[in-house]
Amino acid sequence: RFKVQGSRCQTLPRNPHDQLRLTWVSQLMQLAGVSEEIAKAVAERHATPAALMQAIEAVEAENVGPAAKVRAKVAEGFLADLEYPIRGKKGTKRLGPVVSRRIFSLFHPETTPEHVLV
Repeated sequence: RFKVQGSRCQTLPRNPHDQLRLTWVSQLMQLAGVSEEIAKAVAERHATPAALMQAIEAVEAENVGPAAKVRAKVAEGFLADLEYPIRGKKGTKRLGPVVSRRIFSLFHPETTPEHVLV
């Protein structure tokens, strides 16, 4: 399920030299639970999809143990502490384990296309 057209990147400047960032943020916003603010925070930390995938591989390599249990725990903690601004208010919120797990699962190198489309 994709978000409706027109709800993408309302506050991101339309700089022609920054088209890749705009595209990356727009792609992240297609995930359920990922607002523009969350997408921009993720893009700040991981500038490209390749950088995000490399970070996932690196964090998974650091954690060894029974695959399913370790992966679930790593997925929930991967971006859970990432802070993003609250639109229209002062302060920040944390991303949390649910959205962290969604992003981790989608960009994990071993995720099959069938899993992503379900």
